[in-house]
This record gives sequence, structure tokens and C-alpha cells, in this order.
Amino acid sequence: MAVGGGYLIYRGASGQCGLYNRLGIDRSGSSGGARPDVSDSAPEVKRSVTVDRPPEELHDYWRDPEHLNELVGDFATIEEREPNRLHWTVNGPLGRVMEWETEIVEDSAGEVLRWETVEGTRLPSEWTVRYQDASGDKGTIVSLEVRFDPPGGSVGAVLIERLGIAPKTIVDETLRRFRSLAETGEVPTLEHDPSARGSGDVV
Repeated sequence: MAVGGGYLIYRGASGQCGLYNRLGIDRSGSSGGARPDVSDSAPEVKRSVTVDRPPEELHDYWRDPEHLNELVGDFATIEEREPNRLHWTVNGPLGRVMEWETEIVEDSAGEVLRWETVEGTRLPSEWTVRYQDASGDKGTIVSLEVRFDPPGGSVGAVLIERLGIAPKTIVDETLRRFRSLAETGEVPTLEHDPSARGSGDVV
């Protein structure tokens, strides 16, 4: 069941079949050109770090596709194929490739940046970056919120992790890379150290 379910989610995320029909999920009400909304019940992962830089400067890192590629690391390859729109390619196990597109839906420098999956995506997701002044004039608190909304609820959430999409790991490692890049100009190489020694706190 896990292998079969994971394969269906892979097929849906890669746009190669009618995933919801095969799972018996009726999403006809969301068609007709509407954005595939992430449901309120979709699992959300939120983490924050404090970075010794002003918020306007930090905003540029997330806005630049080249820097964003460095931040997400091995999770995905990101291309800007048209303004404000990004194409994501994720290499899953056994040579499987999943692809989707997101577009920026909210962009306020130094305050918030949010992008969502576009029409036709079978694995809706939402990424939000928020900025807040740290107390004592000690930089900026940067929060990253990520939601994936796979079909099948909690079962689907487990299956997408088997396909290499583990939201908690993605958020934690992305923020660690981000802080290092913003403060030192380099991305840490020991990204998969389970103890996270020397990387600082991600909360």
C-alpha cells in the first residue's frame, strides 16, 4: 500500500495522471482555473532564526532564484522561467522526478514574501517568509512557514516523506543555510549532521 500510494502521489505531483480520480477524491469544485488552495487542515511547519542583518537586505536572498537554489539545497532545483514564477524540480528515489510551479502572491520587502503553487498542481503547497525586528537591536527574526497538502490526509503526508519531501527537515535545513549565507556569505557543508552542532538554534 505504501509503495502504491507513494507512486500515485508521485504521478500526481509530476502531472502525469489524474491522481485525485484514482484515489476517489472529488476535487471538481476546485477546477475551472482556480488556484489549488492549501486547506486549513494541511500540516504546517514553522521555524524561526535570528539573523544579524536588516530585513530589507534579507528579503533579497529569498527573492533571488539563484540564492533560493542555495537555500533549498539538494531538495529541489528552482528556475525562474518568467517573472514572479518559479519551476521546482525534485529528484525522488528510484530516479523519479516531481515538478510543479509556484508564483509569488505576496511581496513586501522587509515584511513578508509568500508563494503558492499554480493552477493544475496536484500537490498544493505554500511557502511564506516573514521578518520581525529582534529585541535589543540584534538583527532580524526570520520565520519560514511551509505547507504541503497531499491527498489522503495524514497517510498522504507520510507517503510524500517517502518520496523525499519531509517538510520539517526541509524547513530546518533551509533556515540554517539561509543564516549562514546571509551572515558569512557561505552555505555550510555539514548539512546532514543530525546533532546540528555549530549551526545555531532553529526554533
